[in-house]
Amino acid sequence: MNYIFEDTIRFDALDRSLTHLETKDNISLATSVSVLLEYFIKNQGAVIARDTLLDDIFKKNELVDSDSNLSQNISMLRKGFRDLGVDKDILVTKPRIGLLLPEDVKVTSTTRQESQPLPVVKGLKSCI
Repeated sequence: MNYIFEDTIRFDALDRSLTHLETKDNISLATSVSVLLEYFIKNQGAVIARDTLLDDIFKKNELVDSDSNLSQNISMLRKGFRDLGVDKDILVTKPRIGLLLPEDVKVTSTTRQESQPLPVVKGLKSCI
């Protein structure tokens, strides 16, 4: 499944990548970061507690489930969007409550066939 953020960035969940639709700049995401982003998309608008993220993403996928690992993955995700020119906060932290993908962030889902084919990557950046 592909998702388009703010009509600018394509997230390809299968390839685990973010691609700017105009510049074709591409960032490869670590598996845990990709799973995290897809989880936020499916729960857009809901505040998700850090413990829930650790249980639903890290433990269920047999990843190291530590608070620092979660913080690092969230940081990498935010950095990926910033590096591709998105100024809007894609993930918002609610102190002592959790995190959310706000409802005002436009996310459109598309099937892989409906989206443009993956471009030849001219500026590959890694967010591992």
